[in-house]
Amino acid sequence: MKIQQLKYLCELADHGFNMTATALSVHTSQPGISKQLQILESELGVELLNRSGNKILGLTNVGVEVLKKAQEILLNTKQIHAITHEFINKKKGALSIGTTQLHARYSLLKVINQLTKKYPEIQLNIFQGSPTQIEDQLISGKCDVGICTKNNQFNSKLIYLKTYPIHRCLIAPKNHPILSKKELTLADIASHPLIIYDSSLSSGSVIVQTFQEHDMTPNIVLTATDAEVIKSYVNTGLGIAIIQEMAFEKNLDKNLKIRSVDHLFAISSTNILMNKSSYLRSHMYDFIELFDPKWVKSKVDNFVRKQI
Repeated sequence: MKIQQLKYLCELADHGFNMTATALSVHTSQPGISKQLQILESELGVELLNRSGNKILGLTNVGVEVLKKAQEILLNTKQIHAITHEFINKKKGALSIGTTQLHARYSLLKVINQLTKKYPEIQLNIFQGSPTQIEDQLISGKCDVGICTKNNQFNSKLIYLKTYPIHRCLIAPKNHPILSKKELTLADIASHPLIIYDSSLSSGSVIVQTFQEHDMTPNIVLTATDAEVIKSYVNTGLGIAIIQEMAFEKNLDKNLKIRSVDHLFAISSTNILMNKSSYLRSHMYDFIELFDPKWVKSKVDNFVRKQI
């Protein structure tokens, strides 16, 4: 059994069992991948892939279990490289960050700027996706650290460092009648066309759940995953919206006004996510502390020890 064979299996699964896309990803030929996977199956004595002629349909039951272990092995291999790189050169390497559009656009700007000044030779990569996609990237080892808002359904393979709360606000055009209300109610909001985040994001699911708990059905005219898109449609008069306060930029969003809705919707927390198997290099500790100063190295280490 070779590491390369396990990598081919993982890449094939990541690319939806599309052999052409997989071959392009690993920079080799389709026959080469097929041959190595057949050798792996022969050595293990089982079929890992469901095939129909020359087409691969997916994984067999045993293939699903082998894939999980293969992902763990590749992650451990990556961690071994990280350990050696830390001793050879602490200032070089790579850091892949999985995050949502909100944090990529707002909360990470200052952090990334400071980190690159301290580690000018570190190669940074930002993957944007939903919290579930970010968790998957961390579990597979494709991302080193994640930043997202998540209140429930935590994955047992990951570590969640709780950071600052996410405050929400209602935004509307300057002359919108809802802004004249002394204290907003859910009924006030539900009486107008509403724009919210997609339910795959915590900021969207919290809104929908809150209305459901109060037996209300708001008139949701648009959902999106990007705060800039939401603000643009509010500007056109399509509806009012609920976004995070950090996404409202007073100097840029001059045609909009905000009202706090913390009294209506549960306040979510931002989390820093890591795989429990991860080896934390110096620049990862610094990234975590830059994002939230209370998470200094000693506190991170103590928390991680308790979770493993």
